[in-house]
Amino acid sequence: MKSTLLEENRFTENPMEENPQEELFAQDWDTLLNRYTGMPWQFLREMFVELNFPISEGQSENPELIAALKRGILPSSSQDVWIPHSPEKIHVYLQPTPAGRIPVIECESDTDFIHIQQSLVYRCEPRPVPDSRGATIIKNYNNWGRINMHRKNLVKNIFVTPELYRDYIILLSHRYYSGVAPEIFGLESDEWRRKSLILRREHEIAHYMTQRYYHSTKNEIHDEIIADFMGLTAAFGEYDPNKFITFMGLENYPKYRIGGRLEVYLPKGGKDFNSLCVTLMQAAQNIVAYYNELCQDRMNMFHTLCRTSVADMAKGNFATVLRLISKKKDFEIVFKEQFKIVYDYIRYHVRDAADAEDLASDVFARAYKYWSSYSAEKGSRGEWIGGIVRNMVKTHAQKKANEHKIIELSEFIPSDTDIESDYLRKDEIQKVLNHMDTLPEHERVLLILKYIAGYTNQEIAEAMGMSAGNVGVKLHRIIKKLQTRLKVD
Repeated sequence: MKSTLLEENRFTENPMEENPQEELFAQDWDTLLNRYTGMPWQFLREMFVELNFPISEGQSENPELIAALKRGILPSSSQDVWIPHSPEKIHVYLQPTPAGRIPVIECESDTDFIHIQQSLVYRCEPRPVPDSRGATIIKNYNNWGRINMHRKNLVKNIFVTPELYRDYIILLSHRYYSGVAPEIFGLESDEWRRKSLILRREHEIAHYMTQRYYHSTKNEIHDEIIADFMGLTAAFGEYDPNKFITFMGLENYPKYRIGGRLEVYLPKGGKDFNSLCVTLMQAAQNIVAYYNELCQDRMNMFHTLCRTSVADMAKGNFATVLRLISKKKDFEIVFKEQFKIVYDYIRYHVRDAADAEDLASDVFARAYKYWSSYSAEKGSRGEWIGGIVRNMVKTHAQKKANEHKIIELSEFIPSDTDIESDYLRKDEIQKVLNHMDTLPEHERVLLILKYIAGYTNQEIAEAMGMSAGNVGVKLHRIIKKLQTRLKVD
């Protein structure tokens, strides 16, 4: 267990999806929900063929159910078909998430929650649903309601495009979260049910988010740490490690409460069970400390936990580990955005390409070293790095004076200036360089990026933290200034 469950981290096995877009099923559900005028439970029966069959032993082998699942053919008889216990207490809606909207089926009646769970998850088999399980995320479900809608719209080749008919769905109950009674937390029943609903909805959304951002969702303890963090912070506005420990069944450790969720992920009595208990309790305490250090930034913490193994969460230097991970991720993003701009700027000042590469690497090595010293008061990250670049180029120039610089700057020269083969004569080059050296640093940077490195106004704007229009205006004024000075000379 130790290497597989605690030390390995499958969330870092694939590149992170930086900005996942809303999936096709969200728009289809939106369309279908807006068109439907009946009760939500009737809408569900049209979407999910299983809800047209009774719950009974061996039902998953029923040829009619199999035909319905494969071809959307409903049973010949409506006898024993599902009628909800509390039809007015079934709610269907689209829940917004950072990765796009996702359909939610919310059941206030526990009887209806169990029936829908048995229908959709257990293929109409009467399997028991534990009290500690109050929600389920159903993924890659074939939705015949969407299929029939696309058929009516004459969409071709539906079944070769799974995105047109496969869904992610969250099924929620109004049970107490993790089967924990309200008096354990000193709450009234109604208040705990309300918070339990928020907690489990955000818990299941977190599972959906790990799938969208990191291409992985499993019923493992790492996933549960992340999901409970997101649920607790949404329901209570803070992360309480004692609540997480209680959900796991460890509130009276070393005594374990039978029925706690921890036994779902590792059977009680296993040789590694006690080790896992200790690890989780240490991790929970470390998480709250670092979350408060992050000023309770939930999404930042979500990604940090995804990029951290359970073993690292429990380490005494956990905050240091997480700071390094967060620092590395932020640095990688800025490095990708800024390296070419930094290199091109340096290359203008440094004749040798190898020296320019070394200097650019030194710039980012220094930036990484002092990453934690950055603050927004110093400007954008790009501007902050720009200051490091200028200082290092200046130091380099002092060491290697009189570098020869040849640049194409015909646009800066008055129209009556003699130009040979589109390049300035040496004396004109020297004039331009002399005048460029008198310009403020920020103006020289703009000229280099535009006319030496070849960046567009929009690319310069993104790098410098200004609008493309502002870049154009500044460049125009700088060129006019150079043309005027050259005419005087």
